[in-house]
Amino acid sequence: MADSSSAVGGSLFARSNPSLGQISVVGLACASLACLGALTFVVLERDAALESRNVYKEQLEDLIMQGNFSVGQEAIINNIIEHHGSHWCMPHMAHDDPWNFKSSLYFTVVLISTVGYGDLAPETFAGKIAAVLVSLIGIPLLLSFTVPLARRLIGAITGVAQRAYVARSVTRAMEAVELMAGGTGDGGKIKVDYRRRVPSIEGIGLSQDDLRQVELVSMLLLLSLILATIAGLTPLLMVVEGWTAEDALGFVWYTLTTIGLGDKTMDLTHPTFAVCIIVMVLLLGTAAAQALMNGMQRAAEVVEKRVGADTWALDDVLTGLRKRSTGVGGMLGGEDEESDETWGLLSPNCGMDASPEKRPNRTAR
Repeated sequence: MADSSSAVGGSLFARSNPSLGQISVVGLACASLACLGALTFVVLERDAALESRNVYKEQLEDLIMQGNFSVGQEAIINNIIEHHGSHWCMPHMAHDDPWNFKSSLYFTVVLISTVGYGDLAPETFAGKIAAVLVSLIGIPLLLSFTVPLARRLIGAITGVAQRAYVARSVTRAMEAVELMAGGTGDGGKIKVDYRRRVPSIEGIGLSQDDLRQVELVSMLLLLSLILATIAGLTPLLMVVEGWTAEDALGFVWYTLTTIGLGDKTMDLTHPTFAVCIIVMVLLLGTAAAQALMNGMQRAAEVVEKRVGADTWALDDVLTGLRKRSTGVGGMLGGEDEESDETWGLLSPNCGMDASPEKRPNRTAR
């Protein structure tokens, strides 16, 4: 019974490697959830937002009419109102129709991606409850889609580097075979670099140094891809949104890292374009996070091995000290029990496995 439970536990917590078909199914589920969430927010939030906007607009018109402002003053007030509407946190202040299907789809994607710009937010009680439920299901569902897909992206990039190093290993192996077959003409002595990978039954592999270099090259390739994406999206957003270079660069970076400050958000007149950018940048960000975590885990393994080697070296020193102390005790005629106790404390297991056959033989004296 215990074995079956451990097997089940291992299957639940084992690192899964889903197929491309499974990833596609999860992606389709994410898209369906996003569309369902968008329809939900259209039903729950659109009418309330439009009504609030109309009330706000009527109040502003009454204020201007009752204020008896001059033409110049009215122009200044209109500029203030326009600026207020562009920077107001409530969605009905900044957009004519914020909760249509495309805008709602944009909000749902921002919600389940945990970017959370804050340019759109539900105002009704039902809409807020719906946002909680959609995020509760959508966040793990989207992670189940982006994480395996990002892992495949890393695998593809690593495969490019591995093929390059294997090709280099094949070339070196062929050179080594040619050298061994033809000789060098130097007194019949053949000089061969045996560090080159020579073909075997298992094929041509990669040394540990090659594997480290493959990981480094893969990381550099992924970093180059991310930098190329940032360099391509920044001028595109400058043209489409009319932003400055620093604003466009900050938006891409905050989206890539899911920080989502919300100081600059995309115009909801083209929400489909915004959704595509968010999904693409989020995928690259997930791949970068996966690569960094793998690199940190590998660094931790290296540190652990070195610390373990140092620990074993310390154990060797303690064992040497124990042997010396045993020899001195023998010359001085020390008690057997005390020497045995000292031996046990200086052993790596602190005497826990100090069986009589493993202890020094004192009866011979």
